[in-house]
Amino acid sequence: MTINHLPEKDTIVFLQQNLSKRNILLDENTARYIILVTANIPHYIQLLAAEIWQYTENNINITREIVNKNILRVVILKNDYYMKLFENQSKSKKQLLLALCTDGRNIFSEAYIRANYLPTSATLQRAVSGLTNDGIIDKIGNEYFISDPFFKLFLKDF
Repeated sequence: MTINHLPEKDTIVFLQQNLSKRNILLDENTARYIILVTANIPHYIQLLAAEIWQYTENNINITREIVNKNILRVVILKNDYYMKLFENQSKSKKQLLLALCTDGRNIFSEAYIRANYLPTSATLQRAVSGLTNDGIIDKIGNEYFISDPFFKLFLKDF
């Protein structure tokens, strides 16, 4: 079941209230940063917040640096899964995933295909279909994106 994005203000309040139970302080800008890096996807917000909760000492103010350390912790935790997920893709799907780390607009245009060394439009269409069916990528409007923001971060460092 897909859960739509939560209202930003409600998510900020939720994060602040729950982290405050351990006297962990989270300012509004850092909360917005958490929402941004998790693409405002509830599952990933919860995953990152749980890492922050688990690995942060009581009585501390959360900074972007602490958030980034915990993002890295999540990516490392899921490294084997992400590696296998990527390695099990065809060459054209791998190329597309790496291209989507930069931009997901107009992916069937000649300029995009050339700039990202992608296969022909027909092969690209099959790659998109396969990755979409597997839930690895999604589309909103005219833009494709990697569904898991932590997988995207993994791929950026690949």
